[in-house]
Amino acid sequence: MEIALLRSATYVEDKYNELKRKRPEEKESDSTKDTPSSSYLPAIGAMRLDALSSFRLDKQGPTLPPEDRKKLNEAIQELEGMWPVTLLEKKLVLLYNFLDQMSSMKSARREHMVPINKDKLALASVTTLESLPLSTQLAVKLFFRLIQTIRSRSQACGNYTTLLRLIHQLPRMLTDLPPLSLSPEQHLQTNDKSIFEEIFNTVQQVPTSSREDQEAALSSLLGLSIKRGRLYHILLVIRLLLQAPPTLPMQLAYPFLQELTEAKPEETDDSTDDGQRVGYLMSFGKGDHGKLGHGTCNHPACADSKCTENKIIPTMLESTRDLMFKKIDSLSTHSVAVSVHGELYTWGNGEKYRLGHGDATKEYTPRFVEAFRSKPRVKDVACGLGHTIVLLVSGEMYAWGNGGNGRLGLGDMADQTAPMKVPFPDEIDRDRDNASIVAVFCGASHSLAINQQGRLYTWGKNNQGQCGHGHTNDQLTPAEVLYFDDMEMHVLTVAGGWEHTLICTTNGKAYACGCGYKDSRRAGLPPVLGLGSNDTERRLKPTLIPLLDDCTAVACGWDHSLALTRDGSAYSWGSGSNGKLGHGDEDNRDIPTKILGLQGKYIQEIKAGCEHTTAITDSGEMYTWGHSDSGRLGHGDNLTRKTPSFVESFAWQGYRPVSIAVGDKYNLVLVQPVVDGAVRANNQTATNTQGKTPRSVAPSAPDSTIPLTAVTLTSQLMHQLDRLSNAYMPQENSQLLERLKYLYMHPITSPTALAYAVDISNDTFQLLVDIISTTNMKAESDDPATPRAASLSSKVLARSSLVLTSLRLIKVNLYQLLSCSHLALSPSTLMQLHDLLSGLATLSMKEDIHEINQCSADALKIGFQIFYPTGAEQHHLLWQFMSANHTADLVLRQALTDRLCQVRLYNEACCNFP
Repeated sequence: MEIALLRSATYVEDKYNELKRKRPEEKESDSTKDTPSSSYLPAIGAMRLDALSSFRLDKQGPTLPPEDRKKLNEAIQELEGMWPVTLLEKKLVLLYNFLDQMSSMKSARREHMVPINKDKLALASVTTLESLPLSTQLAVKLFFRLIQTIRSRSQACGNYTTLLRLIHQLPRMLTDLPPLSLSPEQHLQTNDKSIFEEIFNTVQQVPTSSREDQEAALSSLLGLSIKRGRLYHILLVIRLLLQAPPTLPMQLAYPFLQELTEAKPEETDDSTDDGQRVGYLMSFGKGDHGKLGHGTCNHPACADSKCTENKIIPTMLESTRDLMFKKIDSLSTHSVAVSVHGELYTWGNGEKYRLGHGDATKEYTPRFVEAFRSKPRVKDVACGLGHTIVLLVSGEMYAWGNGGNGRLGLGDMADQTAPMKVPFPDEIDRDRDNASIVAVFCGASHSLAINQQGRLYTWGKNNQGQCGHGHTNDQLTPAEVLYFDDMEMHVLTVAGGWEHTLICTTNGKAYACGCGYKDSRRAGLPPVLGLGSNDTERRLKPTLIPLLDDCTAVACGWDHSLALTRDGSAYSWGSGSNGKLGHGDEDNRDIPTKILGLQGKYIQEIKAGCEHTTAITDSGEMYTWGHSDSGRLGHGDNLTRKTPSFVESFAWQGYRPVSIAVGDKYNLVLVQPVVDGAVRANNQTATNTQGKTPRSVAPSAPDSTIPLTAVTLTSQLMHQLDRLSNAYMPQENSQLLERLKYLYMHPITSPTALAYAVDISNDTFQLLVDIISTTNMKAESDDPATPRAASLSSKVLARSSLVLTSLRLIKVNLYQLLSCSHLALSPSTLMQLHDLLSGLATLSMKEDIHEINQCSADALKIGFQIFYPTGAEQHHLLWQFMSANHTADLVLRQALTDRLCQVRLYNEACCNFP
């Protein structure tokens, strides 16, 4: 209420005068205290920050000691003596006083507060200014506004002494703020300019005469830039450091350098999750409906040359031989897969429109789902008996196919011929960043999803309580399984069966709900819940499986269940028909029972089909067991196996399996080639055995024993920017070419900024050009024997690291610009950038700068369609290459006439010939 009254000028004047009248009493009561030093008095902003930052709930009593109150009052008096106190400054003083009182009341009430749950706290860690306590937020903004006020006074009188004292306090204040707390997303607006921009410009423009003032100003600018997280501002500081004396001490900047060193790259839309296994696609088993994906054939038994032949050993899909996938799934008679580029492919049985192509036609090879061409990339996919669920990187979820029992989550039971967006509860829409869906799953006729906070949502068929909501009504829209929220547990992963669900929590516990399904071929229900005592009663809410600890993964068959534990052991229970439990017999098991045939193996993934089971070890071995009709076990025969049996055919084909999906009598497998007994490096599991640059370099802490100077700080900052930027672009040339080709064929939209390393703007590219240009790389003479060229060569050697890092930042930002079709660089920026890169790529000097030549040429290759957007320009470039004889152009010609650019150059150039 008091804060609202601050809008009244009369109220402010009265309260401020009342506060002033109290000062003599405070002075008298504190007469025995030592007088503060004069250098401390003007730093009212720093004292306000110190006072407000002490507003912690673990303090008792008043948060501001009498001595500090005295210092504050004396500082206010000094300010009043310098110039009249404005209404705004009076409001700031009153607001500070109100916060002091409010904090004291909070401290007094702390004993009655409920302790915060540490697990929940970890899931919602404080990382932004707006998530900090109100008093801290206001303290930061008060300090910034104070600098603004004093700046105008200093500019008016030409005396910057007070402002410089505040700037000396700024690095210390910024150090205590969390990373990226001043990011552009934070609301620090005042009129048409942000507080950040005004403070940054103020510090940048303030005159500095001594080395101490220079260090404080540059450290403040770096701290502001690191907390902001924009590459543009960090590059501004680097340019200022290059202009500063090389030996200028910069120890105040050490905390900000350390923060940048500890930063991790952001997860981009098309990045593969840590631990996610990618590979090429193989399949085997029953081939009806075209679900194996082998396309046309000449087999007499296959109608219309559409291959429905069974495959008794794993067989590569020819149509996708050159395409890598990151996710595959199946449950019944249709198959789904997501490429490493986020493209969705479906094939097999098209009944009920489950493939997403708008009709019920069968597809005999993987077909791209056109409905997602203009949408964000696909992150996850799952399919049930006749429906498909897709999760996009944007957090949106789509469903289509059989709508029976509400399994699509659209609020009705209608079938859908095309992907439809699934509405989610309000709390997810309100808090998209912290509560977005991260994974989707399907049972036969129900669907499941887990959000970022570990909450479980289910919907669809619920006749046996498989959705876990405590009733048996079908759930037509996604609803949270409140059991885990009530128990303060978080879900790690989940699996859906025919009419039961298995859940694994982050603390290693396993839960089950629903029950086994009735089958006319047998008596009774299978004990799929694993509760013991041959318990087959349905459970309407998640029920703890008591004999399964340290659980890390679960899988559901139609009437049997599987689980993995932290030590790599595999467990099975439920129906034992055809030996699918792997225990050497066909007996049912009513509790999780360890599969001894896999003893000594570390099982990485396990999946269940209707009557068979598959598992993959961490060393790339596949084991299968259970019913073997149609060749579903992959051993080249139809013999049933009741214990795990090694699938040999992968090894002699030169592949190792890394991920599996199991459907009705068939399997999908992702494999990686094996070369000389080792797995060929891929985009996320590369081991750098062939000397290629790793995707990202592990951060290393800066050495605090080495004094920081302007030159060493610049070097370390550029090194960290280089490390972070590596994660945002493929480093291996063939992968880069494949990705560039994909971006050209499938335009997408990506963020224009990624913390610290990506900032798509004319200003950013201009700064990078300026930084490189300051090194005077290009010699006027091409003769390396001339003294001038030799002198320039020594300069190149001295600063080549700075140039290389700047070029790599240009490459990454050009690469990201390709994904921002709504943005375009100005013609002048494009011209300067092109001229710089062309000059460096064709620079004729010694071999010690060959890497600079190559990096510049690679940047032109990445930005090929930006620098040469028309056929005429490409034709002209091709003609230049055909007529040029200079050896200096060799690197550039090689870079721009590789596989990708050759196709574009020659195709469009030929069209221009008469």
